[in-house]
Amino acid sequence: MESSSNPGPPGLLASATTMSLNVFDYLERLPPDALDKLYGAAPPAADGQGGRSHGQWTCRALLQSLPQLAKQHVMRLLFVEGPVGKGMLKSWVKKEYQRVHAASVRKLVSLRVLLPSAGGQEYQLNPPFRENLQRALCASDKTPWQGDVPLSADRSPPTVAKIERQMHSQWQDVLYFLVGSDEEGRSTPPARVVKFMEESGLMRPVRGRGALRITDKGYEFMLKEAHVQAWMVVHALINGYGRTQPGCRDELLAFLFQLSYCKVGDAYPLGALTQTQRDLAQDFVELGLLFKRKAKSTRFYPTSIAVNLIFGSSPSGDAGGAGGGGTQRKPQPAGGLGGGKREDDTSIHIIVETNFQVIAYTRSKLHFAMLSLFLELRALLPNAIVGAITRESMRKALSTGIKGRQVLDFLKWHAHPVVRRRTPVVPENIADQVLLWERERDRMEHRDGVLVDVSYASRDAFRGMTEFANAKQGLLWSSPLGGEDEEGGGGGGGSGSGSSGGGLAGRKKLMVVSPGIVESLNAAIVENGWTSSF
Repeated sequence: MESSSNPGPPGLLASATTMSLNVFDYLERLPPDALDKLYGAAPPAADGQGGRSHGQWTCRALLQSLPQLAKQHVMRLLFVEGPVGKGMLKSWVKKEYQRVHAASVRKLVSLRVLLPSAGGQEYQLNPPFRENLQRALCASDKTPWQGDVPLSADRSPPTVAKIERQMHSQWQDVLYFLVGSDEEGRSTPPARVVKFMEESGLMRPVRGRGALRITDKGYEFMLKEAHVQAWMVVHALINGYGRTQPGCRDELLAFLFQLSYCKVGDAYPLGALTQTQRDLAQDFVELGLLFKRKAKSTRFYPTSIAVNLIFGSSPSGDAGGAGGGGTQRKPQPAGGLGGGKREDDTSIHIIVETNFQVIAYTRSKLHFAMLSLFLELRALLPNAIVGAITRESMRKALSTGIKGRQVLDFLKWHAHPVVRRRTPVVPENIADQVLLWERERDRMEHRDGVLVDVSYASRDAFRGMTEFANAKQGLLWSSPLGGEDEEGGGGGGGSGSGSSGGGLAGRKKLMVVSPGIVESLNAAIVENGWTSSF
């Protein structure tokens, strides 16, 4: 009996267990010295331009991201220089909230905000974190790079609407290229971005042709929320820089934290950045995350997605860039980064009916390509797409690596404003059926095995073989004891009409074992006198 295993597709750019969905999860995976540098223990490498300490912005952002009780612990310890006993920390929390307290302490320790000592019986704030958080909360600076490098007045500053339109257009170019759309007026992303898509596994070359085609990882990427998309791209860029320029990761992360306190529409000097940060900023310009009026411009303008890159998908509900003058916005759905007012061209509003019909009001070919991933398209109107969720369309989507939950989330994120008022947004029968269709693919488990026929062995010998195989964790299946030997306790009657194992299995002694134990089973048969050949 032979079969091949069929594991699920890996997660985007990394497995699901290693890919961090936001920057704060990413920080927990960093080594201690890297965290200390981020908190200001040592400034990032400079190139002569100078600049204020980056640590205060990192510490300020981290404080905003923490759970409420963890924030309370940090604020109580902020001006305490010595260690505090474990019992003292526990005394600050009521008895019924001790589990929440323990989770908060674990979180702070994992981020090296709290440093344990005396065998875990005492804690104190990490000195660089404490000093820079004090500076951040007491300083008058509202935005990063304030006064670092003087900027002359921009004679024709871009409006916020223009910045957002440019961001939207450039990100749409990336997504159009990813799905292989050839819509007129769309430009090919820069060569660096195309190379990134191929190296990250979002696209792969077509054999015999130079073109690139979207992969299952790319399909997964398309259906994710936009801030998750942006963070995944930035995550991969930072890792790429880290491979070519060891030690630069701290500079790049510091740049992200500083961006989260910028304001959309305001100009910031490129001269205040290190060379590595300027390189990353240029990547952001090409992706549409930052705006520059000219290629040689000495200033940049953050977009809403760049400002919200740190907090856009943060699990902490009250975290946000608005605390430092930033522009905090609600995370936007996939398919665009939420800027601009070109509702007729870039918006999509979906209505899911209980009869599995889906109506999507949109004019975008990108949305058409995205919907075709999991819908059976039936009509294409000037301002709408009509389709249906069918078993076959879902099986096609699932075979590319898309998950049922991703489809449902996509339908919720893009729901028509009228539909959003109802609960649930996606009818329950649709949601249940999509998940059931997904489970259909997991009803059978494929495992390699070897069929062993020992029908001529005695009942005791057969029992010994199955017990041996089971002890080796290699017994996949065996026919019930009984069959032609009418000794008590058998699974089948003397008539040989069969038992739960079926007619043939009721008359024969069969077992299926893992290939890895065949040799040891054969040796055990010889050693114990169980005659067999297979």
